[in-house]
Amino acid sequence: MAESDIPNFEPMAPPVTIAPPTLRPALTPARPTTWPMVLGIICIVFGVLGALGGVCGVAGQVMQEVFLGSMDQAEESQAMLEAMGRYRVHTIVVLVVAMIVAVVLAIGGIGLTSRRPWSRRVLLHWSWVRMIVAVASLGVQYAAQQAMMQAVAADPEAQMPPQFGFMMSAFGGVMFVFGLAWAWALPVFCLVWLNRAPIRKEMSEWA
Repeated sequence: MAESDIPNFEPMAPPVTIAPPTLRPALTPARPTTWPMVLGIICIVFGVLGALGGVCGVAGQVMQEVFLGSMDQAEESQAMLEAMGRYRVHTIVVLVVAMIVAVVLAIGGIGLTSRRPWSRRVLLHWSWVRMIVAVASLGVQYAAQQAMMQAVAADPEAQMPPQFGFMMSAFGGVMFVFGLAWAWALPVFCLVWLNRAPIRKEMSEWA
């Protein structure tokens, strides 16, 4: 057969498959975290309550001094009042400092609810100062209580048993430990939480 007798076929094009375009899934924006609002509200509440407690404490100490100074005290209670008076100035100073620290806590809470990056520094510094102030405050309270109990025990008309002093010292120590645990709860939590790597990263990205 000659080459001229072979039919010439056109090459066939590959089949075209018509498929719908692939749609990329829409990227949903990440939901903002809720912990800044929760922790911020807690800080604001405790800060306001602490500031009000400091104001009431200072006013109570001043009114107590004026009220007791205007009264004729019995001889058996004079020693106890003198023991309380030795620590009145220390108590007022600690209350004023605690009131200022409470205001700083409220400011840090406001910054946290507003998602301000400076709130982390404020709350971290507040945590350390609050822990120191708590030890000083409880120490002054314990010392004033022990001085008052010693004055009562030294009164011959009180007729206190020998175990009274030991029981009151033990009770004061237990109250000191429980008070310290309560006062350190929020500062320790802030130190641990705000120093976590994801929290530091998130707060550094706030505007």
